[in-house]
Amino acid sequence: MLKGNSKKEFLISTYCCHPSLGNDNLSGMVLWALLLRELKGRELRYSYRFLIIPETIGAIAYLSKNEESAKKIEGGFVITSVAGPGKIGYKSSFSGKSLVDNAILNAFRYMGKKFIKYPFDIQGSDERQFSSNPFRIPMCSITKDKYYEYKYYHTSLDNLNFIKSKYLVGTLGIYVNAIENLEKNIVYEPVVKACEPMLGKRGAYPKIGGSINQNKPKDLENKKSILDTMKWLLFYCDGTKSLFEISEITSIPITELEHAGKKLIEISLLKEKECIKKNVLKVEKK
Repeated sequence: MLKGNSKKEFLISTYCCHPSLGNDNLSGMVLWALLLRELKGRELRYSYRFLIIPETIGAIAYLSKNEESAKKIEGGFVITSVAGPGKIGYKSSFSGKSLVDNAILNAFRYMGKKFIKYPFDIQGSDERQFSSNPFRIPMCSITKDKYYEYKYYHTSLDNLNFIKSKYLVGTLGIYVNAIENLEKNIVYEPVVKACEPMLGKRGAYPKIGGSINQNKPKDLENKKSILDTMKWLLFYCDGTKSLFEISEITSIPITELEHAGKKLIEISLLKEKECIKKNVLKVEKK
């Protein structure tokens, strides 16, 4: 268990029950360990429970022994089949609209990754157990040659010649990016309750008028971008919309929104409100 500053918790699970198989099992355990090591060195907003179990029976046994605490888990990942030479895949949660789904899709979008989207299916891995009644934990997987989808699946040719460390590291990068997105899924509420606050007296507005909405050099373009991002945040941050939702509405990357949000907190125009919507995000399209 990696404890964060919040009591909100996500689950990161893999399985350890397929002997002598490279992609379908070994790769998942290695990525699980690397992800654990990566997150251990960070200050975390949310808590992450890392679970390694034999598939199916292990998940059922774990849920049996931890029924009440498992019901409080917000979502998570089942790590499996992450180091093959084939295409990147993403298997959605049972709702398809959870925070974890959105974190992954946001990662793909801003990393410029093409991927195959696999819908939730009861033929799969331990998401079937974690998402079952009465738990309904939305679980997703990011894969590189998804189980069932490659010809060496469950054969002796799924070996160390089939998988490559560079493929595994590439998939790890997507998982890390998705978790960073979860960490940035912040809900802000305004300090100034009505209308547009004055940014100039707070040092957040350019002092040179020609730098705003003009043809200008690149160093000023960045200033305009930050200013526009702050204005979008001030417009949409009402204590209900998360940065995920605002990113979808405005097409501004969540990293830029978080950066601008910190500036607005520094000048006392926004404050953070902890709010996780477990299973469904309703997104207003621009």
